[in-house]
Amino acid sequence: MSEQKRQPLGAAGRWQCGLAFYCGVLLVILLGLVFWEYTSEEHAVELTPYEALMPEQEVILVNINKASAVELDALPRIGPVLAQAIIDHRTEYGPFESLEQLMDVPGIGEKTFEEIRGLVSLE
Repeated sequence: MSEQKRQPLGAAGRWQCGLAFYCGVLLVILLGLVFWEYTSEEHAVELTPYEALMPEQEVILVNINKASAVELDALPRIGPVLAQAIIDHRTEYGPFESLEQLMDVPGIGEKTFEEIRGLVSLE
């Protein structure tokens, strides 16, 4: 068997290896920047639970004067505690006469009301 000696890289070979290395590093940096840019919050689309589950379907409005706790709990930002608070308010004060009266329920403020406004009805 003959042993072959490795020839040291000449100036051109070292230059090509260095160029390939730096091109690879540059490519990784660029891909990282692109990934970072498109995963930033600017490009994020926030969907309510209804939109996430049924993006192409028509939304069925929840009648706040007749809905059960389970139906109310399905609304965004309304959990079981607020669902029961809506039912308790409805039982104590009678049916809601306007959607805005939902903000009279303890725990429902403007932000929550704005998120559910298009998903609820009085009838």
